[in-house]
Amino acid sequence: MTVGMDTPSQTDEEAQKSCRAEEGIDEGQPPPHPPDKTYPKPKVHWKGVPDALRSDVDNLLEEYRSLWAGQLGKVDVTPHRIEVTSRARSRRAQPYRVSHASREVIEKEVQRQRDLRVIEPSSAEWAFPVVLVPKPDGTMRFCVDYRQLNEVTVRVVYPSPRMDDCIDFLGDAKVLSTLDCNSGYWKIPVADEDRDKTTFVCHVGAYCYIRLPFGLSNAPATFQRAIDMILGGLRWKSCLVYLDDIIVFSQSAGEHVEHLREVFAALRGAGVQLKAKKCHLF
Repeated sequence: MTVGMDTPSQTDEEAQKSCRAEEGIDEGQPPPHPPDKTYPKPKVHWKGVPDALRSDVDNLLEEYRSLWAGQLGKVDVTPHRIEVTSRARSRRAQPYRVSHASREVIEKEVQRQRDLRVIEPSSAEWAFPVVLVPKPDGTMRFCVDYRQLNEVTVRVVYPSPRMDDCIDFLGDAKVLSTLDCNSGYWKIPVADEDRDKTTFVCHVGAYCYIRLPFGLSNAPATFQRAIDMILGGLRWKSCLVYLDDIIVFSQSAGEHVEHLREVFAALRGAGVQLKAKKCHLF
């Protein structure tokens, strides 16, 4: 992740929201199906699935198993652009000093992002330092301090839905499923002409982002626009979207199977992957 406009130890609001056992089966209901170890599956709350629909749900998960395959994928519906103000000059900062242990964390994360082809070596005039931010579990989150870049970035106006509107719109829906995109930002390419502006520097070198990093001021707008384009006419009819979180809603379990199928088809067709452990169906 990357750091936004506030402090090196505090990410932008959009970066902060990156982090969400089978329920017990009532007596008389068939037990949950044994897990398939060949690929991860989302949690299905079987209490909400009538017996007559269980095979349909199994078939649905099998048909769209590639959504949880763990691949990064690429979403090409809209690249991320970074337009700076007319008088802005390139900004270049020196790497922050870090401990020996932190250097090891940075080295591993840089290599991981290179292996995923999220970053590539850079010789740009722009450069911003890396920051490691402690997570609640004691591990460290790799961040880039983009505050200087955000100061000269022309802001894009693209609306994110209001939470109170989303909650009200659910109305009397009887069945809900929540979906979470896997590494959502990293699926969106940064426009070739703007990659230099994302360059970060550390003790292992200078790298720019090929895919959209967190912490850029317009990153949430780009991602929201991309998902809105992918789900198109399904939004506000059978699903609601807030950045990488999707909620599918229906009046009945039978209707819900079809709504999930429509959403899954749209996501798979655009190259979006989901994080199985953060998806809850029915």
